[in-house]
Amino acid sequence: MSLKEYISDKLPFLLFNVILFTLVSGLMLLIKMEGAFIFLMCCIWFLPLLAYITIEFFKQKTLYDELTSILDHSDKKYLLSEIMEEPSHIEGKLLYEVLGEVNKDMHEHVKSYRDRENEYREYIETWVHEIKTPIASTRLIIENNQNPTTRNIGDEIKKLKNTLNKFFIIRGATRSARIT
Repeated sequence: MSLKEYISDKLPFLLFNVILFTLVSGLMLLIKMEGAFIFLMCCIWFLPLLAYITIEFFKQKTLYDELTSILDHSDKKYLLSEIMEEPSHIEGKLLYEVLGEVNKDMHEHVKSYRDRENEYREYIETWVHEIKTPIASTRLIIENNQNPTTRNIGDEIKKLKNTLNKFFIIRGATRSARIT
């Protein structure tokens, strides 16, 4: 955040104060007050205002520079709310809380997707174990009853086994899920 950006953000507030002071000083001139008194009023009006704006600028600049630095030097940008220090001013605290909520929500979504993936993987592995039994028993029947028909069935079982193993390799199934 640059000073120019900050001032352009505060421009309506500054313009309001300039217009209001112009009206007040115009009224003071109408009632014939001295220029020195009007200058003193200008100093009393604008010095605290400028001090406030300067202090706020440095508070916000410090916060945004810290955030930018963390983002530039972190490979896990989603941990921003956990890495940054909690600010002391209200806008910073609100931003910190919002980032914390967003981070918490993101972690819940990731956990939900992991849980679903694990459930799916367990389902597939259970299915594989269920299909292994009929394939193994079919292979035993074929071995005990050798004839042209059972050899053809054996060839089809091998094709089925190879197709299933390719599927599980593509899906990244564990080794125990593959059919031997």
